[in-house]
Amino acid sequence: MNSDLLTKIEETILGLPKGLQEHISRTRNVACDIASFYSIDISKCDTAAAAHDIVRHLTPNELLDCAKKYLVEINELYRRQPILLHGPVAAKRHDAKKYPSNRRVSPLSISDSSAVNFAIFEYMIGNTDWSMVYQHNVEMLYLNSAAFAIPYDFDHSGIVNAYYAKPNPMLNIRSVRDRIYRGMCRKDPLIFEKMRQYYVSKIDDVSSVLEKYKGKISDKEYTRIDEYLGEFFEIVNSKELFDKNISSKCR
Repeated sequence: MNSDLLTKIEETILGLPKGLQEHISRTRNVACDIASFYSIDISKCDTAAAAHDIVRHLTPNELLDCAKKYLVEINELYRRQPILLHGPVAAKRHDAKKYPSNRRVSPLSISDSSAVNFAIFEYMIGNTDWSMVYQHNVEMLYLNSAAFAIPYDFDHSGIVNAYYAKPNPMLNIRSVRDRIYRGMCRKDPLIFEKMRQYYVSKIDDVSSVLEKYKGKISDKEYTRIDEYLGEFFEIVNSKELFDKNISSKCR
């Protein structure tokens, strides 16, 4: 990995809000631990983790301006939810490339940790409306030889529970609120346990994010979302339930 690129990223991080700097630091530590555990290039993982949220602090209008500056295509979803631009903008800023939208992508080309993290996140919010292969509701990016996926468009997820959302009949679930794990099996099954522990460590962070919306949405809706996330964290808190509902369900 180009050391000049990492130096450039680190210089950018020094100018970010303290809380975001601390988040990026924690993410880099986890990324390096996982890289070391699986004997993959630590410098690549460290660089990717360092860059992942470097524009997360920008306002919606600033993200839209940056997207125009870096020639990121702004679709209707990005116009409505500019926060989703922070990944593509950060990638463009540091020369990550987007896979052509008409190109199929092998899920096995994504690193184990990135792919499992992606699939568990989608499971957490109860979203089955995605495909890495066809890049459906997924932005596929690569930086040198490292590939990673960015999820978006969650209106058909259980956590949103839109009135018009219906599950794919091929999945044999009755409601979008029914969770089903759709990730691929990986070469090393121990990555699932690593990711389980990672999500356990995020329980307080997720609760804090939800807490910010108390009073901004109805009490009924707040309770529904809180209970829905609680069901997920009950699963990841138990290795037995995690294996039963997630790791044993990989395809």
